[in-house]
Amino acid sequence: MYSALLPVILTMLAGYIWQRLEPGGLDSQTVSNVLNQLLFALFAPVLIFAVLMRAELGSEVIAIPVAGAVSIVTGILVSVAFYRLLGRMINLSPARQGSLVLASSFANGSVALPVCMALFGEPGLKGAMLFDLLATVPLIWTGGVLIAIWYSGGSLSPAGLGKEMLRLPPLWGVAAALICKALQINVPEGALQAAIDFGKAAIPLMVFIIGLSLRLEQLRNIGLLLPAVVIRLLIAPLAGLLIGRLLGIDVNELAITVVAMASASPAVGILLAYRYQLDTALYGATLSLTLMTYIAIAPAYKLLV
Repeated sequence: MYSALLPVILTMLAGYIWQRLEPGGLDSQTVSNVLNQLLFALFAPVLIFAVLMRAELGSEVIAIPVAGAVSIVTGILVSVAFYRLLGRMINLSPARQGSLVLASSFANGSVALPVCMALFGEPGLKGAMLFDLLATVPLIWTGGVLIAIWYSGGSLSPAGLGKEMLRLPPLWGVAAALICKALQINVPEGALQAAIDFGKAAIPLMVFIIGLSLRLEQLRNIGLLLPAVVIRLLIAPLAGLLIGRLLGIDVNELAITVVAMASASPAVGILLAYRYQLDTALYGATLSLTLMTYIAIAPAYKLLV
């Protein structure tokens, strides 16, 4: 069962080794920035468009994002309540609370996509993409930003949130695919296959970038991190699983969705923590711990469905 994840683990390990050795004098931050731009602006939108164009889309286009949204909102509510209570007990600063709430609440599509593809093949991409792009991305760029602002004491207008969303090329890929399907615009199969072959470069890039971001030396705050791991990897996906069953999502689609919903904390949370002056080191440590735990237990989520 774990053999399918071996390429993911080895690619992530390669990223971590690069971070430690920095071959050719290229520091990990520079490499990560360049690869992120390629992934974000080119490979990911092409792959998303091609996969969604080829997929048969039905009620899951609504059901999967709804289940995903419930999973995320559950993570937010539980983590806010828990870390507020803990903050009163041990004088945990708002900046640290905010980082832990962000890390507990949202999933990492960059990890979920390659893991779902490894476990389910190409069909795993559709479910993971629907969850990530129609639930996680909109909510992290609205709710996630608002959480970061709340714990930092800052402010941002609704117009600012809208502009952030419109600047996301992966969402352009979703919009283009949905428009083409709605207008019954046929894209030649050869072009779609070429786009998928091209866009699949995004999968190892995502995993390599995650390896570059691992910060294992920051795991000393294990007492603060473990509740975030439980919320992110157990409580939130179980809530989404319950809603998915109530909505009648196909068993195979639901298994993919649960694996995606249980993914590690998102890398974009580091950007939010940095921008709004939360505790970036604590967030990075939580991301690293949730990531390692997720990779270890991801195949087991299939047994829950």
